Amino acid sequence: MLGASSSQAAVPGYDAQYFGESAFLNLGFGMAGQFAAIFTNSGTTGWQKNSISQVNLAICQADKRRLGEA
Repeated sequence: MLGASSSQAAVPGYDAQYFGESAFLNLGFGMAGQFAAIFTNSGTTGWQKNSISQVNLAICQADKRRLGEA
């Protein structure tokens, strides 16, 4: 990895690895659909919904690399 991203510096013990995703959707104007992105907890801290350890994940770049990764 070339540079440190903001996610690396956030909180020690929290990290995730991309695992997979559902099929992409082609939706017309006004249509709704569901898409799933799957991540594995690769950090040392457990994730628990509705607690201080809840994690909300996002992909920052179209190629699925975190900002700053080569």
